[in-house]
Amino acid sequence: MRYVVDFGTANAGATPTFTTFDRLDTLAAMTPPAITSMGDGQFYFDLDWSLTTATSIAFKVTAAGIELSDVISSPDVVLPGATSASAGTSSLVGYQTVGYIVAKAGTDCGVLNLTPDQQASYDPFGSSDPLVVQMLSQLNDLGAELVSFVSAHLRRECTFTTAASATSYALPADYVATVDSTAWDRSGTMPLYGSISPQQAATIKGWSGTAFVQIPYRIQGNRLTFPVAPPDGLTIALEYVSEYWVQTAASGTGPDADHVTASTDYVLFDPTLVIRGLKLKYREAKGFDTTMDYRHYATRLEWVMGKVGGSRVISLDGPGEFRSTLNVPDTGFGT
Repeated sequence: MRYVVDFGTANAGATPTFTTFDRLDTLAAMTPPAITSMGDGQFYFDLDWSLTTATSIAFKVTAAGIELSDVISSPDVVLPGATSASAGTSSLVGYQTVGYIVAKAGTDCGVLNLTPDQQASYDPFGSSDPLVVQMLSQLNDLGAELVSFVSAHLRRECTFTTAASATSYALPADYVATVDSTAWDRSGTMPLYGSISPQQAATIKGWSGTAFVQIPYRIQGNRLTFPVAPPDGLTIALEYVSEYWVQTAASGTGPDADHVTASTDYVLFDPTLVIRGLKLKYREAKGFDTTMDYRHYATRLEWVMGKVGGSRVISLDGPGEFRSTLNVPDTGFGT
């Protein structure tokens, strides 16, 4: 496998060297591989996992006074520091299958000519009509876009156990974004501190050896990283938005795919919203006037965004454990 380290364009002529290249199971030093320049301050090294018994390796590489560190793992092994994600059992009540959605939108757009009974059993994947194939592709685009707007029902929990000296952990493959204020150290009673800025991370690294009441962290790409390694064996958990918006027939627990593959797949968004969005995309692609289509879609989207993941009403009249100066500002000064 090939791994890339980036020291920035300002260090394009630097010569990186490994200061640490240790296997995590025994903490024994290993012979580091060669590092090759890719240009613009980026360098790579190759590692053939089949030639080593190590399952996880921690490394630090230095160039021009800059130190980068990470933990890399064999793709065939689940390690103590690897993440695991879980979703609660999903109810399919109120959702519709891919077959019905494409049949209804296609009939409304004049692409298909199906009765309501025929729409319920239609299989678009069995069609060679290029317009139907186009609508399937547009449905995948629409689903990916709706994740950005309607995501309360697509949230999952990610947990992992910290491994000695590791400062970087892979997030789940379906990770999109962390739900604010949900990252906690469940081995203690404090939330994690962050996500911190690059400047804060640099400052914390300069405080090497300092103990923190709250563990500072950053989200960098598809990894959760710590400026300094947290203690070994902690249970860290956070809630995140998943990009999985499709539940296949094989899944009994919840969404498990980010694109449709069969007519029996369920699309886990409001069916009326999806049908209106699919009609809008189809007519936009054909160059039709979409003024009314967009209005209908936007109206439904606003309604769906308001109803998904409902919560309690916070009263402004009387005591409430969730109301304070943190969310309602002080007023009336000078009166």
